[in-house]
Amino acid sequence: MAARLLEAGYTVAVHNRSRGAVHELATRGAMACTSGQEVATRSEVIITMLPDAPDVELVLLGPNGVLEGVAPGSVVIDMTTNNPEDSARLAARLHDKHVAMLDAPVSGGDVGARNGTLSIMVGGPKRRLRSANRS
Repeated sequence: MAARLLEAGYTVAVHNRSRGAVHELATRGAMACTSGQEVATRSEVIITMLPDAPDVELVLLGPNGVLEGVAPGSVVIDMTTNNPEDSARLAARLHDKHVAMLDAPVSGGDVGARNGTLSIMVGGPKRRLRSANRS
Protein backbone atom coordinates (compact mmCIF):
# COMPACT_ATOMS: atom_id res chain seq x y z
CA MET A 1 0.00 0.00 0.00
CA ALA A 2 2.86 2.38 0.76
CA ALA A 3 4.30 1.67 -2.70
CA ARG A 4 0.95 2.58 -4.27
CA LEU A 5 0.92 5.89 -2.36
CA LEU A 6 4.44 6.64 -3.59
CA GLU A 7 3.42 5.84 -7.17
CA ALA A 8 0.51 8.27 -6.79
CA GLY A 9 2.95 11.04 -5.84
CA TYR A 10 2.43 11.20 -2.08
CA THR A 11 5.27 11.82 0.33
CA VAL A 12 5.49 8.71 2.49
CA ALA A 13 7.36 8.14 5.76
CA VAL A 14 7.65 4.46 6.71
CA HIS A 15 8.53 2.33 9.71
CA ASN A 16 8.34 -1.42 10.10
CA ARG A 17 9.86 -3.93 12.46
CA SER A 18 11.27 -5.54 9.32
CA ARG A 19 14.02 -3.20 8.16
CA GLY A 20 14.06 -4.96 4.77
CA ALA A 21 10.58 -3.65 4.01
CA VAL A 22 11.63 -0.14 5.02
CA HIS A 23 14.77 -0.32 2.87
CA GLU A 24 12.78 -1.49 -0.16
CA LEU A 25 10.35 1.43 0.15
CA ALA A 26 13.21 3.88 0.77
CA THR A 27 14.74 2.85 -2.57
CA ARG A 28 11.43 3.91 -4.14
CA GLY A 29 11.52 7.33 -2.47
CA ALA A 30 9.95 6.83 0.96
CA MET A 31 11.49 8.46 4.05
CA ALA A 32 12.86 5.65 6.24
CA CYS A 33 11.99 6.18 9.92
CA THR A 34 13.19 4.35 13.01
CA SER A 35 9.95 4.52 15.04
CA GLY A 36 6.25 5.27 14.97
CA GLN A 37 7.09 8.50 16.79
CA GLU A 38 9.34 9.63 13.93
CA VAL A 39 6.68 8.76 11.33
CA ALA A 40 4.16 10.80 13.33
CA THR A 41 6.44 13.85 13.56
CA ARG A 42 6.77 13.82 9.75
CA SER A 43 3.08 13.20 8.96
CA GLU A 44 -0.41 14.68 9.25
CA VAL A 45 -1.99 11.32 8.37
CA ILE A 46 -0.58 8.16 9.91
CA ILE A 47 -1.66 4.76 8.60
CA THR A 48 -1.14 1.55 10.57
CA MET A 49 -1.73 -1.99 9.36
CA LEU A 50 -0.67 -4.58 11.90
CA PRO A 51 -1.39 -8.21 12.81
CA ASP A 52 -3.55 -7.65 15.92
CA ALA A 53 -4.82 -5.25 18.61
CA PRO A 54 -1.78 -5.57 20.94
CA ASP A 55 0.50 -4.61 18.04
CA VAL A 56 -1.63 -1.54 17.27
CA GLU A 57 -1.57 -0.50 20.92
CA LEU A 58 2.21 -0.85 21.07
CA VAL A 59 2.78 1.15 17.88
CA LEU A 60 0.37 3.90 18.91
CA LEU A 61 0.88 4.13 22.68
CA GLY A 62 4.16 2.33 23.44
CA PRO A 63 7.65 3.76 23.83
CA ASN A 64 8.61 5.84 20.77
CA GLY A 65 5.06 5.33 19.56
CA VAL A 66 2.85 7.48 17.39
CA LEU A 67 1.28 9.26 20.39
CA GLU A 68 4.70 10.65 21.36
CA GLY A 69 5.16 12.38 18.00
CA VAL A 70 1.71 13.10 16.62
CA ALA A 71 0.55 16.72 16.33
CA PRO A 72 -2.92 17.92 17.31
CA GLY A 73 -5.23 17.92 14.28
CA SER A 74 -3.59 14.85 12.74
CA VAL A 75 -5.47 11.71 11.72
CA VAL A 76 -4.54 8.10 12.48
CA ILE A 77 -6.04 5.50 10.15
CA ASP A 78 -5.79 1.97 11.55
CA MET A 79 -6.25 -0.60 8.80
CA THR A 80 -5.80 -3.58 11.12
CA THR A 81 -8.73 -5.97 11.43
CA ASN A 82 -9.49 -5.20 15.06
CA ASN A 83 -12.42 -5.47 17.43
CA PRO A 84 -14.52 -2.33 17.91
CA GLU A 85 -13.85 -2.07 21.65
CA ASP A 86 -10.07 -1.91 21.20
CA SER A 87 -10.42 0.61 18.37
CA ALA A 88 -12.72 2.81 20.47
CA ARG A 89 -10.31 2.70 23.43
CA LEU A 90 -7.35 3.69 21.25
CA ALA A 91 -9.39 6.40 19.56
CA ALA A 92 -10.24 7.86 22.97
CA ARG A 93 -6.54 8.06 23.90
CA LEU A 94 -5.75 9.82 20.62
CA HIS A 95 -8.77 12.12 21.01
CA ASP A 96 -7.27 13.36 24.30
CA LYS A 97 -4.41 14.74 22.19
CA HIS A 98 -6.83 16.22 19.59
CA VAL A 99 -6.04 13.49 17.07
CA ALA A 100 -8.82 11.74 15.15
CA MET A 101 -8.72 8.00 14.54
CA LEU A 102 -10.43 6.12 11.74
CA ASP A 103 -10.96 2.37 12.01
CA ALA A 104 -10.49 1.15 8.43
CA PRO A 105 -9.98 -2.62 8.02
CA VAL A 106 -9.36 -3.84 4.51
CA SER A 107 -10.42 -6.79 2.40
CA GLY A 108 -8.53 -8.03 -0.62
CA GLY A 109 -5.20 -9.29 0.70
CA ASP A 110 -1.74 -8.82 -0.81
CA VAL A 111 -3.05 -9.14 -4.36
CA GLY A 112 -5.61 -6.39 -3.78
CA ALA A 113 -2.92 -4.14 -2.27
CA ARG A 114 -0.58 -4.65 -5.24
CA ASN A 115 -3.39 -4.07 -7.73
CA GLY A 116 -4.96 -1.14 -5.90
CA THR A 117 -8.28 -2.97 -5.56
CA LEU A 118 -8.71 -3.29 -1.79
CA SER A 119 -12.10 -2.76 -0.22
CA ILE A 120 -11.82 -0.48 2.81
CA MET A 121 -14.54 -0.23 5.47
CA VAL A 122 -14.14 3.01 7.43
CA GLY A 123 -15.63 4.13 10.73
CA GLY A 124 -14.83 7.20 12.80
CA PRO A 125 -15.82 10.78 13.57
CA LYS A 126 -17.71 12.67 10.88
CA ARG A 127 -15.53 15.76 11.22
CA ARG A 128 -11.81 16.16 11.64
CA LEU A 129 -10.74 17.32 15.08
CA ARG A 130 -9.16 20.72 15.13
CA SER A 131 -6.15 21.59 17.20
CA ALA A 132 -6.10 24.64 19.40
CA ASN A 133 -3.86 26.30 16.78
CA ARG A 134 -6.09 25.60 13.76
CA SER A 135 -9.29 27.38 12.88
